[in-house]
Amino acid sequence: MQKIVVVGAGVVGSSLAFRLAQAGQNVTLVDRGEPGWGTSGSSFAWTNSNSKTPEDYFALNLAGMQAHLELREELGDAPWFTEGGNLLWSGMDASTNDMDDLEGRVARLRSWDYPAEWLSREQVQELEPNLKVDEDVEQAAFFPTESWVNGPQLARAMAELARKHGATTLFGCEITAVDRDGGRVTGVRFANGQRLEADLLVNCAGPGAGVVAKLAGRNLPLAPTKGLIVRVSHAAGAINRIIHAPKVHMRPDGDLLMLHHGDADDAVMRGESPAEWAAELLRRAQEYLPVLTDARISRWSVGTRPIPEDGRTSAGLLDSLPGYAEVVTHSGVTLSQLLAKLVTRQIVDGETDPLLAPFSPNRFA
Repeated sequence: MQKIVVVGAGVVGSSLAFRLAQAGQNVTLVDRGEPGWGTSGSSFAWTNSNSKTPEDYFALNLAGMQAHLELREELGDAPWFTEGGNLLWSGMDASTNDMDDLEGRVARLRSWDYPAEWLSREQVQELEPNLKVDEDVEQAAFFPTESWVNGPQLARAMAELARKHGATTLFGCEITAVDRDGGRVTGVRFANGQRLEADLLVNCAGPGAGVVAKLAGRNLPLAPTKGLIVRVSHAAGAINRIIHAPKVHMRPDGDLLMLHHGDADDAVMRGESPAEWAAELLRRAQEYLPVLTDARISRWSVGTRPIPEDGRTSAGLLDSLPGYAEVVTHSGVTLSQLLAKLVTRQIVDGETDPLLAPFSPNRFA
């Protein structure tokens, strides 16, 4: 049995802590906040392999989608997981999806046996009666196996399952130092002076992964981006699934409606006002959903996406730093359950799955 400290209680870290504890390891899950309070709660949280390339990353995300279904079967329920598919169409203005790109994407996905369909305007209207589709749109792409996740709810559930399997949770605790002996990680220290011995430190700190890596003596190059997520009230039942309209992306969020778009992300990265862009996204949503006349912004949040510098997931043990592993990815929600299983297998059994091998942290050693 190894003493393992998992840093970061988002969907990735909490899920990994659960699987490691389930495998009989002595696990401590640490976060400076509460489970799911960070990027996991400021994400569109859309499980997909829709635009994931190259093919090895597509395959990883496809398996990640399947892992969510397997988790639901294992637990008997998964209230944080909602199926329904994803509707997407192109439009005429500069901020919209490009039709040529969309046609090429659908063709590529079909060649990779990914469920992708073309629906007529009438079929779209049957699926989404409240939706107003642009006049020039004759058909929309539909990806029936894509889903969305309540990130904070999933993170809390995984942290609780980790506890039920014997893990210790330390929330509201920030790591300020990592101890090493002879080049091997041996423990972590907290701001209050407490020290925790560890045979292995697993860095799942999301946007803070670079800082934790540096404390351990590891250089982890990141290229983070920011994303604006808006939650809208008085919108229950407006739509039934994920919709990528040209000017705004939308999905249900319980009794709320969640909004997102790359235009807003780019603007926030340039330093423009998130509050003003939240209002703009609501205005755009009202164009597509006239039923939102009484809708109001409930809250908005800006999340930082933890993206390795080369844009690819970094997950697993680092050979050059014994006692250290990391799981850092932009596709945290989609990959959380799969990476939890694959990295646990590598740590406990020494087996590296072929799906995981191309994403080894050793490329940044």
